[in-house]
Amino acid sequence: MVEIEKNCEDVKRSNDECGYAVAKKRVKLVGVFQILASIVIIGALFLGTFEGILQFTLACAFVLLNFIAGVTAIKGKVHLYWISIVNQLLQVVSFSVNGLEVNYSGIGGACLKVFWGDVSGFVFNAYVSPGFSIENYPESFTSGYIAIDVLALIFIAALLTARKKNIS
Repeated sequence: MVEIEKNCEDVKRSNDECGYAVAKKRVKLVGVFQILASIVIIGALFLGTFEGILQFTLACAFVLLNFIAGVTAIKGKVHLYWISIVNQLLQVVSFSVNGLEVNYSGIGGACLKVFWGDVSGFVFNAYVSPGFSIENYPESFTSGYIAIDVLALIFIAALLTARKKNIS
């Protein structure tokens, strides 16, 4: 009986170690995407995609945020996973309401979007579009949208799972 309990404990420990290894690999993948995003945003900076001092400054901040988040995720610095989580949280919601449009994505995303105006509806779209936009149009629009980036939510789940497995 004691031997069976010992074997059960060994199997449980093995499953826990396997689960942690999978979680670490997922976090490293998130880190690779964040490093890639910083490189792509640097490329956009050199192409002159961002106009004005505010957009240029924000682009530099997002390059730094993605780079630091990516490096800490790849190196497995669990106590710094919050940087990656903040980076992903900034990407979860994008919207356009009354002439104000806000959107941030590392290198792209997969969004569930609700839109309204002359035509209203619900769509799912995946895109590759690095960077961000903050636009405040002088005229008010009757159309708009709210989008939730499912990919960012998946990345957050991977980070939180790995963090929890490391802590417990």
